[in-house]
Amino acid sequence: MKFTEARSQLSRLYSRISEGGVEVIERNQECDVVIANASEYRQLLERQAPFRIEVRFGAKSVAAWIKGLPVHAEGETVEAAIDELAVALVDYASAWEKHLQHAPNHRENIGYVRRTQIAGSTAAVRQMLALDAAKEAEEYNGNSAPAPVLA
Repeated sequence: MKFTEARSQLSRLYSRISEGGVEVIERNQECDVVIANASEYRQLLERQAPFRIEVRFGAKSVAAWIKGLPVHAEGETVEAAIDELAVALVDYASAWEKHLQHAPNHRENIGYVRRTQIAGSTAAVRQMLALDAAKEAEEYNGNSAPAPVLA
């Protein structure tokens, strides 16, 4: 669909997308964009880029990080470490968008970055991390999947 057509039919386009459709928007010879249902997009990203939190208990602190991502945090409790991890993830997403997205060792982190950006706030990222950890624990308890690392 051409950009001008999408603009003139935005209400109809919104209705179609909200019902589960997608649309590719073309504008001149610039990069095409896709408009998709946000809920479906979130679900795709959740499957493609699940946050796998690892935790290590020290004598006086708890360290937490996300496996495969260059983010880590520390706190006095697991909850405090996860709170800090959410902040670190938001900071990483911002840095990725500004200057890391084309670096070979960061390029493949796009799913994690987009999940973080779509969450919209540090509190929502914290909730997302908690949900992913709960899903991973449920999978571990339900089958022979490897246990989350808690050392």
